[in-house]
Amino acid sequence: MNPQLLVLKRKKHDGFNRTTETRFAVVNAENPKGYPSNFICTLPKGKEAYSKKSRHQTVFVQVFGKGSLNLAWQLLSEALIDEKNPLIITAIKNRLKIIEPLQTTL
Repeated sequence: MNPQLLVLKRKKHDGFNRTTETRFAVVNAENPKGYPSNFICTLPKGKEAYSKKSRHQTVFVQVFGKGSLNLAWQLLSEALIDEKNPLIITAIKNRLKIIEPLQTTL
C-alpha cells in the first residue's frame, strides 16, 4: 500500500452562508482505478484522534497503527509542498498546527 493524501474542496450552503469545506482523504496510490476506488479513510481532524488514550480509535489509526501520527505529518507536509490553492494551503497548515505539539512529545 502506498498512502497519499487527496485534498478535496466542497462548497456548503447553510441558509444564507456559503462556506468552503476542505476534506482530507487518504488514498492508495497503487490502485490504478483512482478516487473513489482507492479510498482508504479520512485523515483525523483533532488531537484526540491521535491520542493513545482515546476511547475510540479512528480508522486512520486502526489501519496505520503506531506510525499513524508520523504518517499524517508526512502526508500533510508533502501536500503542502505541492499545493497552489491558498484555501487548501491554510487548511493544511491548520492541520499541521494541530498535530505539531504531538510530534514533539514522541
